[in-house]
Amino acid sequence: RFGQMDDRTLIRWKLKTNHLTSVWLINQLEAHGVKTDKAEATNTLNGSRKGPKVDEIIRVSLEILEHYEKVMDQGSA
Repeated sequence: RFGQMDDRTLIRWKLKTNHLTSVWLINQLEAHGVKTDKAEATNTLNGSRKGPKVDEIIRVSLEILEHYEKVMDQGSA
């Protein structure tokens, strides 16, 4: 992945570069069966929360963002 960027940083970077909000990501997570709220998502991305739910949020967030980028890239090709 992008140099030494950790997963949390990568998620924040992908949101920013794709002009997506944390609210968009929270809604996408819910659509994928991962219930969270803004406080939990923020604490997950800034590293102040740990545990299995955090690992799931990070894993599914990366899947969602990678899928989004693939779909958007196909649309602009």
